[in-house]
Amino acid sequence: MSLALTSGAALTLRSAIRASEEWYGFDPRSLAVGYVQQRTQPGTTIAYSDLLQSLARRVLAIDGVADATTNIRIPVTDGAVTVEDPGGVREFPAPMYAVTAVSPSYLRTLKMPIIRGRDFLDGERDGGSVIIDEQTANVLWPNANPIGAQIKLGDFKSNVPFVRVVGVVGVSHGVRVDPAMRAAMRSVKELGTIYYLPGPSDTIGSQIRGIGVQITARARRDGEQLPIRLRHVMQGWSDVHARQVVSMDEFMGITRIRQSTRFVSALFSLFALLGVGLAAFGVYGVVAHSVAERRRELGVRIALGATSRDILHAVLRESVVVALVGIAFGLLATKYGVFFLRTLAFEDDLYNAPLFALVALVLGATTVVAAMIPAIRATRVDPTESLRND
Repeated sequence: MSLALTSGAALTLRSAIRASEEWYGFDPRSLAVGYVQQRTQPGTTIAYSDLLQSLARRVLAIDGVADATTNIRIPVTDGAVTVEDPGGVREFPAPMYAVTAVSPSYLRTLKMPIIRGRDFLDGERDGGSVIIDEQTANVLWPNANPIGAQIKLGDFKSNVPFVRVVGVVGVSHGVRVDPAMRAAMRSVKELGTIYYLPGPSDTIGSQIRGIGVQITARARRDGEQLPIRLRHVMQGWSDVHARQVVSMDEFMGITRIRQSTRFVSALFSLFALLGVGLAAFGVYGVVAHSVAERRRELGVRIALGATSRDILHAVLRESVVVALVGIAFGLLATKYGVFFLRTLAFEDDLYNAPLFALVALVLGATTVVAAMIPAIRATRVDPTESLRND
């Protein structure tokens, strides 16, 4: 039982550490994210680039904002992309992929590292540029460099113009993925996210009184107060309605995940310490009782010439057998018990053999140390006194 509890504690502590270091593809610290609605008259046509870049500049002008960006998720209905590279023109069926129209400062604000190529340039308004994530690059160009290739966000017959790939970034995810789902996703050959810098000819029509835009801002300092400051300032904008502005931690549920993981790991650690203590005292009690029962035998062996080392080995041998039997049952209980921690562990394989072997080694060493005290006392048995008492 002690081994199972200690193994669970080790796994949850490891998960707590990984939760604090989890890489989402960007840096969520000091970020505020929100949805705003640009008020327009029905039927109004607005250029994507004008809308996104003007809102980004207004947010950047707010006191305490170090960088700001905006984006709009563009619905994809064609279910295909067309690629043109030195290998020719080919159409790739893609029922599921996301195109995000962004302002030039998007990757810089989120601190998404460029793996290959370059970032969008400030003031770049001609459009015709996209940055793709690694998943998209691996699917469309598995054995080639995609930088400089052209891609059409639609099938070959569509009127959508070709755009040029200028950069590649890592895959970003806004939620924690269940390990089983993560393993299944590895075999899915679907496109990831395509970040598109719209040009002046890319327009959006408003069918209702407003166009929804997501804003993201990074605080210069005091990131916790940034959402409050943004809401307060944007409330004074007559042409924009701020529907929701929160910290990125709250938006993604990072704080809740970390708190729940830390609480469970602390609880398991407490039980593990109690379990190790009980195991140590239990072994100590068993060995001490055995020494008391065998006092006459030990006295006779000493009288016949047994050394202290012989007595120590004889007593410790019994405690090692007890520890090994307990560890064997403990590993079996751990194998079937850790799967209850599936929702808390950042692990694809919950049965972490090296980690549990280390826990078993530590617990075994603890029980041997606990057995040393009565074993050392056994080496000091006076054979004359033990035989006289019997």
